Amino acid sequence: MIDAYLDHLRVERRLADHTLESYARDLRGLEEFAAGEGRGVESLDRHALEAFVRQQMATGLSPRSVARAVAAIRGYYRFLVLDRRLEESPADDLIPPRAWPALPKHLSIEDVDHLIEQPDVATPFGKFGGRYLIRGGRGEVMEGGMPARTVVVEFPSYEAALACYRSPEYQRSIALRKGKADANIVAIEAFDPAQ
Repeated sequence: MIDAYLDHLRVERRLADHTLESYARDLRGLEEFAAGEGRGVESLDRHALEAFVRQQMATGLSPRSVARAVAAIRGYYRFLVLDRRLEESPADDLIPPRAWPALPKHLSIEDVDHLIEQPDVATPFGKFGGRYLIRGGRGEVMEGGMPARTVVVEFPSYEAALACYRSPEYQRSIALRKGKADANIVAIEAFDPAQ
């Protein structure tokens, strides 16, 4: 009967070859499952069909592939009812698993750079649009002195830098650091060559 159903899909419904191949594979899998249960496909009930769907998920098939198999099964049992081989379909309300959202195939280099440059909004700096330009690293004093560690954070504006420093979140950081580390914190407005 599976071959008759696939012929119906090919001739009457004019499904694409790729879809027909997928449906055939899905229904052959159902046929193997039924044989393993010692039953024919036409004798499977709702409980057995749900067990088949769980088995498909357990084999590592994607939710989309299992959902396609459920669509093939529902169509097959509707066909059996229309052909008067069954009185009712055990698959009428068989529910496929929820599909994962589609992910992009790839990210461009520009997309990756843009993601990397996004501030971490979980930190006081990130909340105000700040991003690290220098965070420690190797350095050599050419003249004068240099602190043990230098950190340079860029903000979208001078005002954002001041707002970050004055924020309750950053003030808590200052309180934690007090007495444990010395710091020189300076806000400097960036040079704008256009002015």
